[in-house]
Amino acid sequence: MASRILIVLVLATALPADAQSPFESALGLKRIHDLQLSVDGERLAFVVTDPLSPGGSDDDVWVLDRAGGTPQRAAGGPAPDYSPRWSPDGRSLAFLSRRSGSSRVYRLTVWGGEPDPLTPEEFKVQSFELSPDGLKLAFIAPQPPGDDGGEESDAWVVSAESRATPLWMIDLTSGAIRRLTREPWRVAEYIWSIDGSHLYAIAANRPQTSIYSYGIYSIDLELQEPKLISRPRGRFGLLRLSPDGSTLGYVGPRDGEPVAHDLHLQDVSGGRSRNISAESIDRPIDDFHWLGDGSLIALAQTGFTDSFYSVDSHEAVRVLRAHGTGSRSAFAAAGQTIAYVSETALRPPEIWISRSGEAAVRVTSLNADTSERPLVEPELVRYQSLDGLEIEAALLRPQSTDTTRLAPAVIMLHGGPTWRWNDSYHPLGQALAARGFAVLYPNVRGSTGYGYEFQYMNRRDWGGGDLDDVLAGLLYLVGARIADPARVGLWGRSYGGYLAAWAITQTDRFQAAVLVAPMTNLVSEFGTTTAAAAIYDAWFLGTPYQSIDLYIERSPVTHVAKALTPTLITCGERDPVNPPGQCREFHRGLLEHGVESQLVIYPGASHRFQELAHQIDALECMA
Repeated sequence: MASRILIVLVLATALPADAQSPFESALGLKRIHDLQLSVDGERLAFVVTDPLSPGGSDDDVWVLDRAGGTPQRAAGGPAPDYSPRWSPDGRSLAFLSRRSGSSRVYRLTVWGGEPDPLTPEEFKVQSFELSPDGLKLAFIAPQPPGDDGGEESDAWVVSAESRATPLWMIDLTSGAIRRLTREPWRVAEYIWSIDGSHLYAIAANRPQTSIYSYGIYSIDLELQEPKLISRPRGRFGLLRLSPDGSTLGYVGPRDGEPVAHDLHLQDVSGGRSRNISAESIDRPIDDFHWLGDGSLIALAQTGFTDSFYSVDSHEAVRVLRAHGTGSRSAFAAAGQTIAYVSETALRPPEIWISRSGEAAVRVTSLNADTSERPLVEPELVRYQSLDGLEIEAALLRPQSTDTTRLAPAVIMLHGGPTWRWNDSYHPLGQALAARGFAVLYPNVRGSTGYGYEFQYMNRRDWGGGDLDDVLAGLLYLVGARIADPARVGLWGRSYGGYLAAWAITQTDRFQAAVLVAPMTNLVSEFGTTTAAAAIYDAWFLGTPYQSIDLYIERSPVTHVAKALTPTLITCGERDPVNPPGQCREFHRGLLEHGVESQLVIYPGASHRFQELAHQIDALECMA
């Protein structure tokens, strides 16, 4: 395990050893996702990811029958099963599985039995959708390898990084397979028309240049050449068709920005789309579903929680009050049934179901065996930033019986910047609170869940107003006599890592900092990150080829000579978003100027540390 040299030594007060958090248990929470209701709302399928399963994290498809009431695994076996989809009659379940080695579509009719394969083994299926009559299946898979016997070169042509993966269709009666798209078309999402004669797709015919050059297309099964319906500006997704087949819904941007925010409706015949949530909701839409009467249920981020909204056929909006508070990470709706995953900082994620508008009831106990150790309930606080803007934050007060001493504190900074802290369990914060720390989670300007204007207040101002929000959070902790001003640290991940790195080059008010997968040199980061991240950066700052002075000025490495704060930096060896060079540059700069710093690189890890051992080690380094 990497040695813990910073947060504990610089900030912590000594507490009994049994106050330390059992991170393995904390990180072992099962993740419940991809909820799928049958058309009548009587059966629910979902995926459970168990990070503590033998051999590493594993996915299983589970089903819950309204009549039976007890969830059960749909299929046995050690291989991952995922992406469940009900047949139109609700009697069988199709899903993806790697039980034969490659990912194939299988169909199951008896829970716990052995599924039947629907696609050939040579096709490594990435996604699929059943036709409305259940007799055809559309799927995305790479072209199967040829049988020419030649050896493929292991050279990687960078311009081929975005090579299109074809869309296929298989007739489930005859087994005949047809390819529906050709180069250079790339299909990101697709759904069937009501009559099954064609597909609606989010697709692009210029996939090598820009991931935001996608449009909405109709793909006729006979003509095959996609026909353009609409081309929204910016990033969009979650394409859904209305029950009468006349309208497509999707979540998209308001003005070309790189993060979808609003709910749009688009007539399938073309024309302009309608933004139906900008004025009425003005919060990021995470998901939505059509109901049989033509109304919509939408899930939106609202500060630290999430809220359901009903949008009727006349586009009138109202908040649904039957679903309590907390965070929701997935939901499905059909008939009179709404199913969703809900959690809070004190309550682990489980599935809740509401029928006919009644109060929701919890129907699973998949995380009932999690640790019963005491947890700190977050307090929602609000404080004024340096320019008067109101900032909302969650505060964990220290688990300490000594109320006469001011506590050490850590301010936690989320990534994005279009992201947020929400009402869910955060292992590190709870571990720090157990050790006597006060922990503050501020949703600084640029966070989601507070409206469009707030979300983009940091455009062309990274490290400006949002740093003021962080410093105002420090002043709040000190002014409220919660934190000892001589023992306050920063923790940040991704963009939060950037903001923490930037902070310690602008002020000496923090006594320790932890940077996880940060950006530290915006110029080199732009040139080495993924295409998606580069387009995201360019929308906020312009490109470095256009705005080189801004990129240099707002890069922490530019000002590293002013840093005095001991710093721990952790990153993944194969992080494609913020490559490890970002960590190395800042680490070397700190050492060159005599600042205590430690760099920990996790082998094989990406932007998020997937291996449980890496996650535990990264937390134990800090707490």
